[in-house]
Amino acid sequence: MEDHQELALRLEEAARRLREMEAQPNPAFELSKALPAELGALWSRSPQSRNKAFRSVLIDHWVKGLQSVLDGLDWHGRVVVARDSVLAELDGVRMHADRDMRFFRKSGRAAGASLLGRLQLVTDKPERVIDIGANIGEISLFFSRSLPDARIVAVEASSENIVEFERNRTLQTFPTDNLQLIHAAVADREGTIDITVGAGDMNTVLVEDGLDRLRDRGTTGTEQVRAITLDTVIEAAGGGPVDLIKIDIEGAEPLLGEALARHAGKIKMIFVEFSVFNTLEAYVGLNDRLLAAGYRVFDAKMRPIAEMADWLAAARANAPSVNIWYVRSDLVPDDLQP
Repeated sequence: MEDHQELALRLEEAARRLREMEAQPNPAFELSKALPAELGALWSRSPQSRNKAFRSVLIDHWVKGLQSVLDGLDWHGRVVVARDSVLAELDGVRMHADRDMRFFRKSGRAAGASLLGRLQLVTDKPERVIDIGANIGEISLFFSRSLPDARIVAVEASSENIVEFERNRTLQTFPTDNLQLIHAAVADREGTIDITVGAGDMNTVLVEDGLDRLRDRGTTGTEQVRAITLDTVIEAAGGGPVDLIKIDIEGAEPLLGEALARHAGKIKMIFVEFSVFNTLEAYVGLNDRLLAAGYRVFDAKMRPIAEMADWLAAARANAPSVNIWYVRSDLVPDDLQP
């Protein structure tokens, strides 16, 4: 009982402090984080936790409190909470969120939603989508759900990410038979290649630079994985045409420049991350290849980019990585023309 009385006094004090901290977001944030853990520890020791009526009321109030928090933060997804797991549901796609908070950083919308919107500017009924650097499956699974008649090919190099991808795949309430997952790194040659281990969504085949940059992300070394070329991936997708290729491979994107240009007639749109893991010159070189192959270049909001070197230098001053769209010139809609 003393624990309960002490908690009541602390809650009253915390509420007063939170009201006073309205103009001080950081202290209020830290206080808000601490309270749920302290409450959980208290009730785990309380004999009242075995009281069914008491327990049902308390859980009901905490659930409503979480709903209030989601509404106040304008977060539009769903959260499924169990004793041993937390799931985030974004536009109908369920993802394990107990090991990764990335899904709560966004608005509650799936990362693939904006990609699909851009893709539908060019084609009403996408039939083939390739996700190179599929990570733990968020975008591939979104396309699998949103385009049930399309063929989705996801390629991921990291063994740890493959495990999480499959773990997330089992959560879905929709069929994923249209989704093929390939465990490999896409490079400029077939064979094997080293990739960093332990950095989650930032693991890279650019090992020497990656080990240095990712030391604070938990990198523990490297693993050797199969390397395949873009030709092999396109063949897995049925040989083309391909409506969209999304590429996010932590600095290795320029390795695919020659193959992307060679397959330009088969690929309608390319969405690629220009990462901090490679140089401005390497990405400008990739851009020049794609422009020469007949593509037009746009920023993430589909605004034309006139001079990539200047634009990218300015963008990198504000963000380490940026997303770029390439659309085949013959497919650029009138409303995207300069």
